[in-house]
Amino acid sequence: MVFVSEGWDFHLDEATGELAVTTPTGRTHTTRPGTILEPNVGKTDESNKDDPRADTDDPSC
Repeated sequence: MVFVSEGWDFHLDEATGELAVTTPTGRTHTTRPGTILEPNVGKTDESNKDDPRADTDDPSC
């Protein structure tokens, strides 16, 4: 996916999430987003389901 705006070029690689920005002067800056939430897979039963909150049995709350 490529966007161009008044000399600026933005290229997003949707497969990797990498964003390359080229400035009007020709300099290129590339970033790759980090993980927003770390997966919770450190449980002894190897489960990735969240524990329920103390005030409910529903883990989605």
